[in-house]
Amino acid sequence: VGYRTEVFLGTIIDTGAQVDHHNVIKECVTIDPGVVTAGNVTIGRFTKVHTGTIIINRKRVGENSILGAGTVIIDDVPDNVTVVGVPGRIIKHH
Repeated sequence: VGYRTEVFLGTIIDTGAQVDHHNVIKECVTIDPGVVTAGNVTIGRFTKVHTGTIIINRKRVGENSILGAGTVIIDDVPDNVTVVGVPGRIIKHH
């Protein structure tokens, strides 16, 4: 977990995940092994980030979203969606 990163209550960051500087990880987020986030990323409440996901810098991931394994996030992600692929694309709205 990088410099000046904020991690809120109920968050699970598994061993092997890399969360870089100035990130904000809100309540009850799950981050699986192999996830890499660049700087200044915000991840909303109740979001699940699965194995091997990469999030480039200065992106926002909305609340209650799911990022599939191996997804590469290059744009902001809205609330309540499932995103998969390289680059990540929305496949489902919840």
